[in-house]
Parts: sequence; C-alpha cells; structure tokens
Amino acid sequence: MLGVLEYPLEIFRFTQGGFRSRFRYSSTLEALEKSGINSSAVEEVVGGMVYKAGVKGNPARQIQLGAGIPVLLQQSINCAVRPYRRLGGINVKKVVVLGAGTMGAGIALVTAQAGIKVILRDVSESLVQKGLSIIEKNLNKAVEKGKITAEKKAETIRNLIGVYDSEQFAEELQDTDLVIEAIVEKMSVKKTVYKELDMKCPEKTIFATNTSALSISEIASATNRSQKVIGLHFFNPANVMQLVEVIAGASTSPETIDLINDFVKTIGKVPVQVKEAPGFIVNRMLVPMINEAACIYMEEVASAEDIDTAMRLGANHPIGPLALADMIGIDVCLAIMETLYTEFGDPKYRPCQVIKKMVRSGFLGRKTGKGFYQY
Repeated sequence: MLGVLEYPLEIFRFTQGGFRSRFRYSSTLEALEKSGINSSAVEEVVGGMVYKAGVKGNPARQIQLGAGIPVLLQQSINCAVRPYRRLGGINVKKVVVLGAGTMGAGIALVTAQAGIKVILRDVSESLVQKGLSIIEKNLNKAVEKGKITAEKKAETIRNLIGVYDSEQFAEELQDTDLVIEAIVEKMSVKKTVYKELDMKCPEKTIFATNTSALSISEIASATNRSQKVIGLHFFNPANVMQLVEVIAGASTSPETIDLINDFVKTIGKVPVQVKEAPGFIVNRMLVPMINEAACIYMEEVASAEDIDTAMRLGANHPIGPLALADMIGIDVCLAIMETLYTEFGDPKYRPCQVIKKMVRSGFLGRKTGKGFYQY
C-alpha cells in the first residue's frame, strides 16, 4: 500500500500563464497529501508505476508517473506530478562536501534540503562552523520570506553534520555515495586531495569536482577510478542559482554521467552537458567579460559604479560585471583567466593587471570585505 511506499515526488503547479512553482517531497504520501489529493484514494498498481488518485471533490482517475515527464493530473487543481529519478535505481543516501566556504556551504545546503545526509568537511573547526553558520543564515532568511517552513529548516539541519577531525572524516567516508569537492582552485592541491580520497573511499563512491575551469581528466589522473570522476560546476550562490554544468573527463563513464545528471535533478537544479574544455561554457564567456570590465576600470575610462550601471541598464544584466566579480571572488576570476590564458595561449585571455594587484593585496571581494567595492 502507498503508506509504506517511499518514492520521492515533485509537484508542479500552473497558472494560466504557464509554469508557476514546484514543490518537492520525500515520499509519495506526503506529496499527495500536501497537494490537495486524497491519498486514501491512491493505490499502487502492481507491475507498473501507475497510481489511481482521487482529487478532493473530484472523481478518481488514472495517472502515469514515468519517464520523468510531468503528467497533468486535474485541470481543476492545475497540478502535475513527476517522480524524482534515482541514481541507477539506488537512492543517494550520503554526500560528502569538501570545503565549507561559500560554494561548499551552498552545495551542502541544497543537498540537505533534498533529504540527503550531508557531511560538510573542512580542515579546521572554525571553517566548518563558519560554513554551518552560512547555511543557518540562509535557512533563516528562507523561513522569514515564507519560502520554507520552520519544520523544513529543522529537517535540513538534521541532515547536516560538520566534520574537521581526520579520524571521524575517514569513518564517514566508508559509506559515502558521492564526494563533491569545492576547495581551492589549485591543481596540485586538488590532486593531492583526490589521491587520498581514492585510498579511503569505497569503490562505489563517485568523485565530483566543483572546479570553475580546471581539467577534469587531470584531476582524475590522481585516482584509480577515473571513470567515476566528473565535473559538477555549481554557480554562486549555489542555493539560488539553478544551473549546474556537468563535465565529463576523458575517462568518465556514461553511467557516471547519467547518475550525476539524476542527482542534479534530484536536488532541484538544471544540468547542462559539457565536453571538457577550459572554462566550460559559462566561465569561458563570463569571466573574460569581467576581465575586460576590469581593464576599463584600470584605464579610468569609467568608475566601477558607472561600468556596472552601463551593463545593468544597457545590456539588461541583473548585476554589473565588477559587482559580480566581488560576489564570485576576484581570486577565482583570476584563476579562471590564468587557466584560459595558459590553455589557449591567446592574448585575449591575458588577466587584467588590476585583478592581479587586488589578489596580491588580499582584496578578493565580498568574502574579504573589499574588492571593486567596499563591504
């Protein structure tokens, strides 16, 4: 019976103008009850994913939940249902996020909100606590704005564990399904970390790097499981931005790609497929634009405020390029430009001198309180 069936669902609601909102639930019963559907009228049909649903005040009807395609339930409630797809038919129960900074905390948050146990790992207690504080702050804002309930906040926090102790971390790795790495953008550091992970993680564990521009294949070369290493590039802030670039390395298996695509959809994000190339899609276009804006600023053609205003009002960008650089992290922008310049050898990717100077001075944007703007 449905009461013991735990199959995660998402419910879509529509208006006359089209798609309006989406809600995710950890079980079929919870989804149907909270969507105005009479769960007592729902029965599992043996041998297939077909359920009979009675909408409150309406006769029961058959609906097909399959192939990940939304199916209109009842026009009277303007609602559609589709199941989450699980990784290879197996639910991802545990994810380790390496790095408790802005990106790591955001990735941990959206994963925990999807009902998955998350281990947030960093090298010190203070860094872990800072990451957990970022998560709690974002959850509090979501509750205040009515986006989630206090109960959902509490459930999300229960799914999170912060770890800095090496021995405890080694124990947590033993039953981990997926590791998402969001540490410093230095290849040598990443390869050292992945070599250690490869020795400590079970064979089933998939490694996903949140690198902004580095080679997935080179990162994978530090392991003995290159077929299970993949790029999983989130965007800042990860708990808000919908896009995730999924990047296959030279040896990444089709199975790993499929599994990661399913995971991205499960946490409510939209994956795009990318073949390995420096900067992938977004950063190859976006960061050179930021770099050019920095050159305009350095040449005193216009102030930072006027450059950003010009792009917001003239190109309809939601945020100006220099304010965006501060949000991303000027050090991250520099690392991406250096990767593009090294890989392509094209002078159009040469990093702007003012960006280099700011990084050397420790002016990295919002995270340090100063960048192109003062915070």
